Amino acid sequence: PAHVVAAQAAGDATVSDWGSDLPLSIDELAHAWLASAEGADRWLLNCTAFVPPGRLGVTATALRHFRSGRPLRGAVELLPVLEHGLRVAFCDANDAPSYGFAQFGEYYSTLDGFGQRSKHQLLLGLAVEGRPNELLPKLGLGLVHLLADLFLQESSPAVRAVVFHGTLPGFGGVYEPRPLDRPFAATLVCFLELCLPGSSGRGVDTTPVTVPVIAACA
Repeated sequence: PAHVVAAQAAGDATVSDWGSDLPLSIDELAHAWLASAEGADRWLLNCTAFVPPGRLGVTATALRHFRSGRPLRGAVELLPVLEHGLRVAFCDANDAPSYGFAQFGEYYSTLDGFGQRSKHQLLLGLAVEGRPNELLPKLGLGLVHLLADLFLQESSPAVRAVVFHGTLPGFGGVYEPRPLDRPFAATLVCFLELCLPGSSGRGVDTTPVTVPVIAACA
């Protein structure tokens, strides 16, 4: 992001500055989930419909990386799952299956790319082919704003962009332990919100399950 680049040029940037303007409660929610038993991850993946069967394995691995103190590696694996799940939900909500596939000569519909919104469809855009984007009311205003703050806004942490393009400071240490930066904590919280029964994710199996889920996250 521009503010990180500028700070680096001034010689006063630290990785911990990245996304520090996000709400402090994000840290508390993420750490609450990570402090729960690892069985909570298995329960989550067993009951959610947000993650397709073919991506359950990589999602479980991503959550293990978060728990073992390697959130960058976890984000590298979790972000494509989160984006794909939202893309499927977008196509379903708007009866627009064509956006679920990459098209030759066309920009793919992703979570970021606000500056090129005239060239491709934004998953969190207000409109789809001149009609209101029906995914937004399904997600709820709060989650839409959080996702936009993470991925779309010009002054945002641009989590998807810095991870997928490898521009995050310290990206070369993707396998190394590092603090849970707040943008990664927020990414995890968004994923949990989309998956948990009774949440904004919709489309989940809400059959009651006995599990020590962190109340703050549920």
